[in-house]
Amino acid sequence: MKPWTTLGPIAQWLPAGAVLSPDAPDSIPRSALDYLEVYSEVVIGGPADAVDDIRGHRFEFAHGWRELSAHTPNDTVTRFVLPGALASHQQATHRIAGVVKGEAFVNLMKDLFNGIA
Repeated sequence: MKPWTTLGPIAQWLPAGAVLSPDAPDSIPRSALDYLEVYSEVVIGGPADAVDDIRGHRFEFAHGWRELSAHTPNDTVTRFVLPGALASHQQATHRIAGVVKGEAFVNLMKDLFNGIA
C-alpha cells in the first residue's frame, strides 16, 4: 500500500518524536530518513499533483547538529531532530544549513530511480 493513498496530504505527516498511538499506520514517517524515503516513493510512483507539491518544498540540512527541516509551499515546517532534543529550539547559538529545493530533489530522485520501479 502506497503511503500517499492512506495518509492524505504530505503536510499532515508527523515528525519523529511525536507521540503516536500504538495502532498508528507504519507508513507515518518516524525519522528524517523515513520521511525522505516516503517523499522519494511519491516522486517515483505517486500522482502528478503530489510530485508537483514536493517541487514547492525546501529541505534544510543543519550543520553542527542533526536536523532536517522540511518547508512546505504553504509555510508549514516539519523538523526532525535527535530524540530528546526540542525541535522548536535551536540547538546552538549559530545555525548554518544547506538547502535543497524541492525541484532539485524531484529531479535527483527521477534521475536516480526512474526505470527501477
